[in-house]
Amino acid sequence: MPITARAVELYQRALAIKTGGNTRRREFLDLQLALHRELNLQPLHPFPLDLEADQPPPSWMTDVHQIACWNQVVDLRRRLDAAVERTQRKEGT
Repeated sequence: MPITARAVELYQRALAIKTGGNTRRREFLDLQLALHRELNLQPLHPFPLDLEADQPPPSWMTDVHQIACWNQVVDLRRRLDAAVERTQRKEGT
């Protein structure tokens, strides 16, 4: 799945809310859903902001398809983090 500029923007905005405290919960949830859609993820995929880039699937997750979906989102999270880092370097922040 390609990482679009829109996906990076949505991810950055949602991440800023998540790391800055959860006072804007509705906005965070809206951004998270918009990101899910922008990445063309299905309802069975976890949200990229609900896991960490190096997080293995939970022990209860034994279905091969679920694990593949989890790993796909972990990869997207890594790529989103890398895209944010590149953007910040360009902007000098």
